[in-house]
Amino acid sequence: MDYIARLKRLKEERGLTNAEIAELSKIPLSTVKRIFSGGDDRHSDDHHSFHAITEITLSLGGSLDEIAGIKTPEQRMQSPRIENVITNYADLLKSKDEMIAEKNERISEKNDAIEGLRKQRDKERREKHWLALFTALLVAAVVGTLIFDALNGYIGYFRY
Repeated sequence: MDYIARLKRLKEERGLTNAEIAELSKIPLSTVKRIFSGGDDRHSDDHHSFHAITEITLSLGGSLDEIAGIKTPEQRMQSPRIENVITNYADLLKSKDEMIAEKNERISEKNDAIEGLRKQRDKERREKHWLALFTALLVAAVVGTLIFDALNGYIGYFRY
């Protein structure tokens, strides 16, 4: 199958007119008509510009490999389409975002746990501080009472 026949097949698959192809590819309508008609005696298939064929092929959503006969339509369908690649990449990004969200949630939970432990530690420190202060005051009161009692022999436990 020559490249004109491949272009015609693409045109039929897309259901486009020569005028629509000319508008999409920015190739003059006369050139598009001449290419799809197979050329005339003055312009054989070998004389069509590579640029025109390229632009028409791309505007039809085909590949130059396919038009040149390097890839068949079946092979083209088997190769990863850009839409599939984009979809797979979008899915990968979504999965990555979900993983990041889960990780951030776990980090937040750990930070909350750490904050809770810090508050508990601070509370225990305050309790120990108050207990130590109360104990010191109690010891000071007992020692002060004993000293007062020892210095004043006429009252208290020690009398002399």
